[in-house]
Amino acid sequence: MMTLICGIPNAGKTTYSSRYQNVVHTDDVLPVNCSYTAAICEIVQRYEDVCVEGILCTARERKAIVASYNHGRKVCIWIDTPLDVCIARENRNRGEIIIKNCYSLFEPPTIAEG
Repeated sequence: MMTLICGIPNAGKTTYSSRYQNVVHTDDVLPVNCSYTAAICEIVQRYEDVCVEGILCTARERKAIVASYNHGRKVCIWIDTPLDVCIARENRNRGEIIIKNCYSLFEPPTIAEG
């Protein structure tokens, strides 16, 4: 099973993902052939059970990751924490502007993503 956890910075994705064994923290992934999403897809294919945790703002990138997993069931969890709470939690020097930008760019997940 693949569990994909998405949401804006400081929403609680990493804390939630701590209950899983094989977790891909997208902040730690380096691009392959200039593509961050391709690198995540390559890692996901290695596991039967995997949790992918990251901001993953766009439907396009989430859809590509979901499509790359061929081992069974797929679940998406959107950690929809209010913007003001995420800003109040900031402690990694990302800054309020980055959090607000992610919030404005974030496309809520849909079933059409796979």
